[in-house]
Amino acid sequence: MADFSLADWIVIGILLVMAGGAIAHLVKVKKSGAKCAGCSAGENCPGKKASNKKCGKCM
Repeated sequence: MADFSLADWIVIGILLVMAGGAIAHLVKVKKSGAKCAGCSAGENCPGKKASNKKCGKCM
């Protein structure tokens, strides 16, 4: 096994917590029924057309 210092383990832990939080947020948003997790327009963006059900910014 590689020789990691305490600072390395702290950085790895912080990165894992951040990644886990991002994944948990995406799962929560998708379970709530949102079509686009990162769309700040709330599915009301001007690029949305009747024929295209996806938001113009969220591809």
